Amino acid sequence: MGLALALLIASIWGGPPAAWASAAASAFVVLPELWAALRSRKLDINLLMFAAAAGSLAMGLAQEAAILLFLFALSHVLEGFALGRTRSAIDALAKLRPTTATVIRGDAEIVIAVEEVRPGDQVRVIPYTRVPVDGVILEGRSMADESTLTGEAEPVSKSPGSLLAAGVQNLEGSVILECTAAAGDSHIERVQKMMDDAMAERSPGEKVGSWFGARYTLAVFAFFFVSLGIRLLIGQPLADSLLASLAGFVALSPCAFVLAAPAASLSAQAFAARRGVLARGGDALSRAAEINSAAFDKTGTLTTGRLRLESIKLGESVYEIGPNLPEEARRILSHAAALEDQADHPVARAITAAARRLKLDLPRADEVRVLPGRGVEGLIGGKPWRAVRPEEDAKTGEGVRSEVLVESPNYQARLRLIDEMRPGAAQAVRELKDAGISRLIVLSGDAEAPVAAAAKAAGIADWISRASPADKEARLAEWAKEGRKTAMVGDGVNDGPALSRAHLGVAMGDLGSDVALGAADVVLSSGRLGGILMLSQLGQRMNRVIHQSLAIAAVAAGTGVVLSLSIDAFPPETRRLIIPVVVVLHEGSTVAAILNGLRLLRPQRAASK
Repeated sequence: MGLALALLIASIWGGPPAAWASAAASAFVVLPELWAALRSRKLDINLLMFAAAAGSLAMGLAQEAAILLFLFALSHVLEGFALGRTRSAIDALAKLRPTTATVIRGDAEIVIAVEEVRPGDQVRVIPYTRVPVDGVILEGRSMADESTLTGEAEPVSKSPGSLLAAGVQNLEGSVILECTAAAGDSHIERVQKMMDDAMAERSPGEKVGSWFGARYTLAVFAFFFVSLGIRLLIGQPLADSLLASLAGFVALSPCAFVLAAPAASLSAQAFAARRGVLARGGDALSRAAEINSAAFDKTGTLTTGRLRLESIKLGESVYEIGPNLPEEARRILSHAAALEDQADHPVARAITAAARRLKLDLPRADEVRVLPGRGVEGLIGGKPWRAVRPEEDAKTGEGVRSEVLVESPNYQARLRLIDEMRPGAAQAVRELKDAGISRLIVLSGDAEAPVAAAAKAAGIADWISRASPADKEARLAEWAKEGRKTAMVGDGVNDGPALSRAHLGVAMGDLGSDVALGAADVVLSSGRLGGILMLSQLGQRMNRVIHQSLAIAAVAAGTGVVLSLSIDAFPPETRRLIIPVVVVLHEGSTVAAILNGLRLLRPQRAASK
């Protein structure tokens, strides 16, 4: 582009030879796309621009052709820049992920390739290194720099039970985590796949641009030949007829119309991705701008979804889980973990994780039997032990506490577990209400009491409990008929139908199931509910920018057409200036549309909030 610009400037003094050279240099940038279109038998904007440039050259307007091709090539460069910025945050994070991991095998630590790490493996992450795999912390505490993933500037505290994503920078503490995703299925790989899918999706504005690429191309050619034929029939000289028709041809070429929506939506997607919010294309952003209500699942959405063993109750005494846990409580926990170690359930995982953190030796459990909906039982040391859910769980407003009753001939204890509220959930709800999205509800399959507790803790007045996947989908369909444009926020397999039915499906990326991630329009990769409001406001900004760019394009095209139709009113010596003016209007509106779209890469000023 630099050579083309230099030659274009030189043509002011050097005349047609420099202009021809500039046109050739600019054409070199866009010829590959024209050739690809012709090979696939597509009529698009590339053909229009080359035809206009060829017509100008044929009329001896070399400098005008050079200007047109230079501005057209510049718009291609800017479009590529916008597309590249969309992926930059994700690609940069993927490159930062280590290629090896330190895995604990018995008493030894070995370094292996990341591709060889399997779910369940224990991985040590030393201070000031990047996390090689997705995992949950088993031992140790640290701070993590998640800015490349979520846009969060401040380090985030991490402790046993916290999630760490591959590519995140561990800071001062050494931690041991349990791998939760094999290579190829980590958070980063899923994010990259979503971004690839998003680029294949188009917003309504982009679909309009696609229409311009084919049908409209034929219409512009028809305009040129009809205009030329009419002018020749009424006796206008060939040179004047070609000049006027060519001016209208250039004015109607739809560069700015085609690029207005993609430039804005790609920039908006890049802006959101750098802040931990992944939108599946421009259409999702457009729908986010329209939401007027929101429905939230409970577990894994309003709450963390990760049960943590908080305490053990022996008689009237309650002991917090930690290094100072009494020996009797340790014995009970080790026996409960021995039973639960053979079950795959959130409660079982929380109990066994607590035992591992305390480095308890688990006794051998025989004849272990899972009691569906209740717990497990078996023999330890020849004596019967069981860990079951009591008839009634205790609950509090700070979260939802569950209890596990551990019984044997000599012991009885209650293990208390807590599913804590997701950090920032209440604040996100307040911000949604302040922004006018006040119709909020918790829509969960859990029992009445825990759903009510979570809703109240989040500041949501309405809730529906014991809702099946079909119930959730039916509710969303009913609300849609009432005119409610609802964002459904969830993370589990049972949320899939509702996420698909909602006006905007939002999945929690930190804990979301594959079903939820596949059904959602938006993924909150950071797990922060504040991303919903950010995306809604971003979608509104995107729509405004697209409308602005289309208005600029319409004014430029309209002015160019008026000039071409009224060319006879100009003195003969000034008619040759019509083509350069129309070219500048046309390509200037294209560059303006792209630059206007790129504004979405920048945060809004505080004054505009």
